[in-house]
Amino acid sequence: MSKSFYVCLLLSVFLAISGCDDSDDNAHAELVTIGLIFPLSAPKGKPRHQAALLAARHLAEAGYPIRTVVEDSQLDKFLGVDAARNLVENGKAKVLIGASDSGITMEIADWVSIPNQIPQISYASTSPEMTELKDDDFLFRTVPSDKLQGAVLAYLAKEVKGYEKVAVIYRQGSYGDHHSFEFQNEFQSRGGTVTSIQAHVADPPTDFDIEADFTHILDNIRDVGIPQAIVAISRDEESNVYIKQALARKEFKEVEFIFVDANKNTNIFKDVSNTALEGMCGTFPSPPDYKLPPEEDSRLMFENSYNNVFPKDKQQEQGDLETYTFLHHSYDAVIVAGLAAYAATQEKGQAITSIDIRDQLRNVAATQEGTKIGPGIDNLRTALEHLKNREPINYEGASGSVDFDNNGDVIAPIEIWCYNNGQTQTSNICEVMDIGTEPKQVVCKEPTQKPSQ
Repeated sequence: MSKSFYVCLLLSVFLAISGCDDSDDNAHAELVTIGLIFPLSAPKGKPRHQAALLAARHLAEAGYPIRTVVEDSQLDKFLGVDAARNLVENGKAKVLIGASDSGITMEIADWVSIPNQIPQISYASTSPEMTELKDDDFLFRTVPSDKLQGAVLAYLAKEVKGYEKVAVIYRQGSYGDHHSFEFQNEFQSRGGTVTSIQAHVADPPTDFDIEADFTHILDNIRDVGIPQAIVAISRDEESNVYIKQALARKEFKEVEFIFVDANKNTNIFKDVSNTALEGMCGTFPSPPDYKLPPEEDSRLMFENSYNNVFPKDKQQEQGDLETYTFLHHSYDAVIVAGLAAYAATQEKGQAITSIDIRDQLRNVAATQEGTKIGPGIDNLRTALEHLKNREPINYEGASGSVDFDNNGDVIAPIEIWCYNNGQTQTSNICEVMDIGTEPKQVVCKEPTQKPSQ
């Protein structure tokens, strides 16, 4: 992995605020350094990184420039830890933004952020295991836990679709293990039966016969009884293989599929026809494309600003939605880190510590009595004015409300989306009202304005 983390992209790409050379100590004496960890070598890394850079640009234009340094996790837990350590020890980062994968995020927390007392904010890690991690309050996330998505996924299967018997195919690892566990518990608490749970290998070696493995998995599901539906908890490049296989087998002719966030795209239509999946649905955490007041303006403001600065490329134009997920959450992670740093400087002056920043995160994003602040330069300028006057604010982000609870989690809506005429379309927006009950109380409503596709 490259060690060139001194790529000060905010200043070099957007603004000539000061020099980007780390050796120029005077130039950076008053700039808080935020370390960014993105899978830059993967398609989804670039747009998420761009969203983080947009946040840094907005903070700077609002009056509070920050310094950003970035490293590539390469979607590998060892390289991710190495990247985080490099950012903290050599880059002098006081906050870490990352990572994209739950397993990598928790490894970084264990080996870097907790030992060094550095607050870490993930923009895409959804594993419930993070909630239980003993992190000394140094681990946060702007995306909701799979406990919420698992509850809505079970609600979709049992209450919306009316399935009594389903099977589950899931990807081994933090994402699939916990997601499947949450779904199974919730579906069974609603009176449903999970006939079979089948795990598949994550990131198999190149000589691994993935098609033969999925054939074996489908055989196992068949042997215990054909279910009404199969819940696909896999990356789309994996689920597309076994979905295509199932559709080609007569015994699965009447079986439908239920999907999760990793499948919210139209890539599968390259392998099967548009009509094969018509009406089948899935879930997505804290959706970026629904329109419900008061978040409507916040989301639209972010999306317009992002598209103005970073024009759509071919992948985005062709509907590669998985690549463009969690942009809103990446933006919000940098914004709340920056606002917390600014709030800390108002309390203690420029010589703030990482702990000082950590202690301000909830004060800028979860103070219900504070003035509500949305994304965008003008809103952030207002936020800085309030913080300068020691007045409370409550940042309501591009991804929705960013209210960190005692575990550093956020409670956010979950979208139910469905395939409709070869596109994905929002069907309902759901909220889990009480996470401690079984089954969990789920309340859904149609969006006031459905997004155009």
